[in-house]
Amino acid sequence: MKKIVVGLISILSASAFLFTGCDNGNANPSGPVNVPKTEASINITDSSLALDCFDSYTFELKTENVGEVTWTSSDPSLLSVDANGKATTNIKEGKVTVTAKSGNLSDTCEVTVVRKQSLPTFVVENDITISEGDSYALSLYMYYGGQDITDYVTFACDAVDETQEAVSATVSGNEVLFTGNALGKTEFTVYTTVYGQLLAESVNVTVKNTDLVYALEGAVDNQLCLTSAHDVYTSDISLYYKGEKVPSDSLDWTVSNEAIVTIGEGGKLLAGKEGVTNLTLSYQGVDISVAVRVIKDRVAVSVEQEEAEFINLDTLITATQIVYPTEGERKYEINESNTASFSLSETVTEGEIVEAWADNVQLDESCFSYADGVVTVQTKAFGLDIYGEKVMRISVETSDTIYEYALNTVIVTKELTNLTDFKTAISIQWKGDTIYGYYTLASDMDFNWYEISCYATDWNWMHGFRGTLDGRGHSILNFKTVNYGLTAQSGEGAVFKNIKFPNVRYNGGETTIFGRGVVGATIENIEITTTEDSAFNVAADIKSCGILISHEMRRCTFRNITIHAEGRSLQKVFGGMGNEKNTSVYENVKIYASSVTQYEYDMTTAPAGVELITSN
Repeated sequence: MKKIVVGLISILSASAFLFTGCDNGNANPSGPVNVPKTEASINITDSSLALDCFDSYTFELKTENVGEVTWTSSDPSLLSVDANGKATTNIKEGKVTVTAKSGNLSDTCEVTVVRKQSLPTFVVENDITISEGDSYALSLYMYYGGQDITDYVTFACDAVDETQEAVSATVSGNEVLFTGNALGKTEFTVYTTVYGQLLAESVNVTVKNTDLVYALEGAVDNQLCLTSAHDVYTSDISLYYKGEKVPSDSLDWTVSNEAIVTIGEGGKLLAGKEGVTNLTLSYQGVDISVAVRVIKDRVAVSVEQEEAEFINLDTLITATQIVYPTEGERKYEINESNTASFSLSETVTEGEIVEAWADNVQLDESCFSYADGVVTVQTKAFGLDIYGEKVMRISVETSDTIYEYALNTVIVTKELTNLTDFKTAISIQWKGDTIYGYYTLASDMDFNWYEISCYATDWNWMHGFRGTLDGRGHSILNFKTVNYGLTAQSGEGAVFKNIKFPNVRYNGGETTIFGRGVVGATIENIEITTTEDSAFNVAADIKSCGILISHEMRRCTFRNITIHAEGRSLQKVFGGMGNEKNTSVYENVKIYASSVTQYEYDMTTAPAGVELITSN
């Protein structure tokens, strides 16, 4: 009651002072002044906190009118706190309450201890060698965030193969004592569980006769090198037993791969193929292995070529339509019996092919042979995914040198010889059909006014013909334009090049040469001559016509193209509906005709790179 009375008197005094001030505005400087007494308080700045395992943190404390402060933790095994409020976490995870107390006043902070980093790091020596009858103490260490937590972990050790008796193991704390019982090798697993996760490491313990040592004269990192100017003898490898050198003639060396190295007369090592093999022997129960590397001189040879070497894979292709026009199946199979040959060198005529690459893809060198300067390759080495223009790099090894050749090649998926080949390989048969590969004309091909009649456009430019048709300068004779052209649809990346059409019967309207829809394709080095009996019929809808592409055309490149339609009027050349204006590129395109109504879309003037020639 005393405290309350004092409070009331203070309030009344303050009120009287206020009323007095309102009376004349002058305070009595000599009158009594009451200063409120500050109450005692204790406050931990953090109300909650998350700490990592094996972390430390000092709490910030604000106090008023209190004496000595004591700090306590509700679970010291999870988190301990010293007299200065510094908390240190342990290996455990969980929640703990930290309390700061002075007299009857206190405040608390809830701390969550949680593993924030990845799993601890297990450090152990993985390979150990001991003598028979000797022991070796292996120390195990565990670290978490750079903190050594080994003392908090219990380790175990088991042999992988329990039938192995060459080595025994005993675990004490963070040490494993291995004892060599007999010559041999035993694999152990040392392991522990931390934070619910099993951590394990393999330890290989070899028991051998350590009285046996060997020295490699001229070796670098336990490896001998043989070059065309360097002879090595097995006697250069000195073996010592209990300090005494073992006579060389009593050692029986063997070679793991005699194609690389053989042991000749007097123990001389004779180089064969370039590569690495092992020279081994067993003495007093100890296996000794020495790596021997054969290195040969390498010579880069420039291959002069007028044109790229064509390699015909002769891939087996079948296309079966199941439900018209939406379903079908196109199969590509490797022709296991097919081979190809090409000349490589007139000076180095014999040797063995040890490496073969197509660009950056390594090929199976066993599919290659070399004789009289000619390479013969089983074309199955290229599989189904390697085709087109490639730089072939071939390494031919002789007795002392490796010659490295680089030549330009064109890997041909299939060489087309007849109309059946052509339709199966080039023309899509159903909606969603997609064709890749590199195809060439073997010679001039007579279509005899044949109508391909493919009606499978789905307007998805990831579908359709997306390979390359290379005419190699040959002609397609007696070609008649039809509604869907050669391919029906050509998608991103398609190429048509080096083809002549010397007598095209152009039917006009919506008929075309290359396709109903062509997007992202390149059409180059093409020569077209229309026949006298070409109809040049006017299409019902001018958007759906074009002698090269009838309907949709976008992002195409037309290069070095000549169209002979002298004295005739072309309704459209480069495609109709759906075109994206100014997205195609034209280079050296010449059109011989009396006029062109539109070039592409609604373009009535020749785009850059296209020239209309109205007279001979």
